Amino acid sequence: MTRLSDHIDDEFKFDLILDYSFLHHLPPASIVDYASQFRAKLSPLGRLLLVCYSENDPFARGQKSARGTLGNEMFYRTRRCIEEAYSTLKVVSYRETTLGKQRHHLGHCFVFRR
Repeated sequence: MTRLSDHIDDEFKFDLILDYSFLHHLPPASIVDYASQFRAKLSPLGRLLLVCYSENDPFARGQKSARGTLGNEMFYRTRRCIEEAYSTLKVVSYRETTLGKQRHHLGHCFVFRR
C-alpha cells in the first residue's frame, strides 16, 4: 500500500481530508495501517470525512465482500469495524448514507477529528 508520507512532506497538515468511496476497495488486512496515517496528516482542528459501503448494502448479500461490476473486490464493513480501525481519531458525527450515481448503495458517513 502507498503511504501518504511517501508523497506528502511530514510537516504538511490538512484541514480536511476526503476519503470518498475508497475504503471499501481495501482488503481487511490493510485497513488498520491505512487508517493509522490520517492522525499525523490532520491539522490540530482538521477533519476526515469518510464515506464507504456498508455491510447493509444490498449488493453485499450478507457477505463481507463481493465482486464489483468491473471485477474488483468490494469489502463491506460494519460501523464498529470502521470505528475500531480509526480508533486513533475521535468520531465527530456518523450517519447512514447512500452512494452511487443512482444512490443505490447503502453506506457509512463519518466525520473524524484528531
